[in-house]
Amino acid sequence: DRRFFGYAALNGCIFGALFAYQTGSPYLLMVELGYSPQSYGLLILFNVAGFLSGNLITNRFGSRVGIYGMVRAGSVLTFLAGIAMVVPTELGHVSAVSIIGPSMLLLFAMGITLPSSMAGAMLHFPHVAGAASALLGFLQMGTGALGSFVISSLQNQHPHVMPDVFAVSGVLALVALALIPRPKKAAE
Repeated sequence: DRRFFGYAALNGCIFGALFAYQTGSPYLLMVELGYSPQSYGLLILFNVAGFLSGNLITNRFGSRVGIYGMVRAGSVLTFLAGIAMVVPTELGHVSAVSIIGPSMLLLFAMGITLPSSMAGAMLHFPHVAGAASALLGFLQMGTGALGSFVISSLQNQHPHVMPDVFAVSGVLALVALALIPRPKKAAE
């Protein structure tokens, strides 16, 4: 079903980028940029702040904006996070700011997108909610594992593959959004 698949694909894009970040950021920040493990741990707090902020925004505005409005905003922010990470990296300007800033934006987008996309995926399938939820969880973890696999397989040949995965995830998030039918004015 197109409604389910669009929301599930969007979740997958975000999880793919998240797991790519979790796999690739220690190498970029500690090996390439020389941060200590303690400093790396402190830098990760910015991501926590991004995710927390996204969830707070969802709590505050989700019911007014609606499911589709929230996933649209999250998709655009995921795309912008991908561009914000890949452009400086491809220009040779790798820094903690060029890695953590876009990652924080991705986690903010994740906090906005995940609750609404999960609700959107499940909305039309209450009669098979258990199976739909299991499939959604499997797809999330599967795309996350795929993102990690790509990073771990290619990082030795191309140390900046993580920003590329971020950018591809951002583009695919917009494609996934296009798969989700726009709601009618009266209902989601």
